Amino acid sequence: MKLLNNSIIAFVTTCLLSLPALAQDDQPVHRKKIMVGAQGAKSGAAPYGGFVDLQKGKVYTLDEATDIQEQIDMLYGYGKNTKSNVISVSSRQRDYFGKTYRESLHKWTELNRGTFIALPDTKENQKTFKKIKTVGELKEAYETGLKVVKDRADYKLTSHGPSSNRLRRLKENELIYFKSRYREGLYAAFKVIEVKEGYRGYIKLDLITVGE
Repeated sequence: MKLLNNSIIAFVTTCLLSLPALAQDDQPVHRKKIMVGAQGAKSGAAPYGGFVDLQKGKVYTLDEATDIQEQIDMLYGYGKNTKSNVISVSSRQRDYFGKTYRESLHKWTELNRGTFIALPDTKENQKTFKKIKTVGELKEAYETGLKVVKDRADYKLTSHGPSSNRLRRLKENELIYFKSRYREGLYAAFKVIEVKEGYRGYIKLDLITVGE
């Protein structure tokens, strides 16, 4: 019986150690600036990849992202009418991409989903964003934003969320908060520093992540 108990303990320990580490509320967040390109990356036309791992804050091209689908949370796309868009990988909005992107993404078997919200460029919102130091504070900022996002004077659901599909017409200095539905414990936030419109354009982000 003792041998059996030891075997059970060893098995449980092994299982626990094999689970991905979840960020604790008191752990520090990580900040970095990233460039995310639009879908005109065909044949190397755009200098930046358009697929983002929001846990680590890393950007990938379509080919790179296809090999690590389970790590991709967001893609960036430009539309003639919708302008700058951040999109969940699971969103059917990817069907509006060009043939190369559309056909490749239809073959993906891992489609992460998450909720986006966009808060306006106010002193209070900027102060909250700058003061985020821990995972717990990032979570709190997301939950608070979720409650007040519809109060903004220019509110539009398609542009400001909450949305598990996409946010349209991103503007410089807007603050975007994200919570993953599929990757447990994953929150992220970013300030839009710069927007260069066009299919070969990009967005520059001041990003807060829970991992490295």
